[in-house]
Amino acid sequence: MADIFDSFELKHLKLPNRVVVAPMTRMQCGTEGIPTDAVIAYYRRFAEGGAGLIITEGVYTDTTASKGYFGEPGIVNGAQEAGWKKVADAVHSAGGLVGMQLFHTGRCSHSKIIGRTPLAPSAVPAKGMHASAGGPMEMPEAMTEAQIEESLQGFTDSSRKAKASGMDCVEIHGAHGYLIHQFYYSDSNTRTDRWGGMIENRIRFPVELVRRVRAAVGPDYPVLYRFSEFRVDDLKYSHPETLDIFRALVPALEKAGVDVFHVSTYDAFKPFHDTGKPLLAHVREMTKKPLVGVGKLGEDPARARELVRSGLAELAALGKPMLANADWANRVRTGQPLTPFEPMMMARL
Repeated sequence: MADIFDSFELKHLKLPNRVVVAPMTRMQCGTEGIPTDAVIAYYRRFAEGGAGLIITEGVYTDTTASKGYFGEPGIVNGAQEAGWKKVADAVHSAGGLVGMQLFHTGRCSHSKIIGRTPLAPSAVPAKGMHASAGGPMEMPEAMTEAQIEESLQGFTDSSRKAKASGMDCVEIHGAHGYLIHQFYYSDSNTRTDRWGGMIENRIRFPVELVRRVRAAVGPDYPVLYRFSEFRVDDLKYSHPETLDIFRALVPALEKAGVDVFHVSTYDAFKPFHDTGKPLLAHVREMTKKPLVGVGKLGEDPARARELVRSGLAELAALGKPMLANADWANRVRTGQPLTPFEPMMMARL
């Protein structure tokens, strides 16, 4: 049985343990989207604290419509790339490894953020209020072929920049109701062209995206892919097609070049709907690639250890517990007590 403190090999990377810092939106990079000294120190602390792999917050991939929050970092120009190189250098100097999460918010953006109408697969708005811009979510504009191509190119170019900045891997954010996720489901993707309709068409966008990213970063560079059922605009979202979508999506993404699947849930062990087993167990049946599990794993370290020991996932990702304990891995390894998470911790780095 593996343990969270066993090493793990991911292509050319050798992770010292199976503890992953989950990507968390922090919105601390100012108007230019460049990591500040405080952001650099924030990521360095996780490396000093013993985490096996750090995945950055979501980073926007084009200047047209991908950005979704004030203060969100980008990877679309030389200044941003240089800023992320400082992050990578700081993490590496502390003995850590870091990967960049690339994402496009799609209909979850806002005209106050990007200066234009948000783009989405179809003119179907997200629910609720915008967390950063305030006010209700806006009606998005259905993407044209040219806009789809531009967004694909944005991911491709950004993956090259991420690699050039010294990032050890990239993670494609296909979860939580953002652009890629919006393509999966028939209630957010009502297109009748090659990007919509049957499931095989609705997953065409992420598959093509991964194929291009793989070509851009080369065969030996790790590419992770994160997906979920729930959405940021509807935390209780469920859909009867979900498992059918994932059964088509996961093998297609594996063929396109994904090395690791990051399965995002609120509770890694909770049965998925009425199936009697967690979503991770379903995904395990769809692929032999390594899995990252996340969801209520950090408050009680025994849960993270059980996740790995049981074989449900190879890697255990932690979010809020890491904000309370940047040195979570070192504390658990040495039997030290953990600091409980408090909501005010989200407001500061």
